[in-house]
Amino acid sequence: EYVLELYGKLHCYYAPINTTPITSTVSVHTSVLTMTPGSPGRLSVVGTSRNLTESGEWGSGNSGTVNTFAIEIAADPNATIALGASVKAGEWSLVSGVLDANNVRISADRGANGTGDVTIGANATLVSSASGATPMVSRIGSSPSGVLTLEGRLVVKGGSPSIGMTSFALNGVVEYAGVGQTLLRATAGGITPTVYSTLVVTNTGAKNLAADTTVTTRLVRGGTSSLALGANTLTYGPGAALEYAGTAAQATG
Repeated sequence: EYVLELYGKLHCYYAPINTTPITSTVSVHTSVLTMTPGSPGRLSVVGTSRNLTESGEWGSGNSGTVNTFAIEIAADPNATIALGASVKAGEWSLVSGVLDANNVRISADRGANGTGDVTIGANATLVSSASGATPMVSRIGSSPSGVLTLEGRLVVKGGSPSIGMTSFALNGVVEYAGVGQTLLRATAGGITPTVYSTLVVTNTGAKNLAADTTVTTRLVRGGTSSLALGANTLTYGPGAALEYAGTAAQATG
């Protein structure tokens, strides 16, 4: 098993040999880092809080292939790894700590539509503020990645978030923490997530369903937020619970 541990950041640049200064670029080569298909080899981001990428120093415009390297976020338990620029990896696996993608897209890409999985483990959190035309995750801007598996926590802050995945297993907690939001909707040829284990709405404003939605374990209403169904249906599973955890008086409905 080959693992490259990264305690610093990713920075793509060019310069004539033995000269300075360097010139940063977002044009990342397809084979900048590679792995053997099917192997557990990966780039493991470890250590304390920091930015993994900065604007103008990395990009996700490179073509994905079966050899595109996998990224593992295995930071210290209380650490936050932040993205200032989009990154493409064949697979994303969040093991520990927080990955804050801010408002940039995470790209999971193995070279074909519906490839490139994202896994958020039980001890990890993904935070995203992406909204509008910028998907939270997709293979490229116009085609979907593979499966998003959630065992930990996903915090969605964007007002109009979208995601390009072909399948979801939302076994952990999905929290909508923005000020008035629409729940995640499909983009880039993917599907809309409609089945949540634990759905949490916090902060303020209405959280609007994007489609008919099912909660199988728990719906938590926090802050002064509300859940607006519109023309959609909210279904509770047989063992699901509704929890009122607001900061002011709350009423059903």
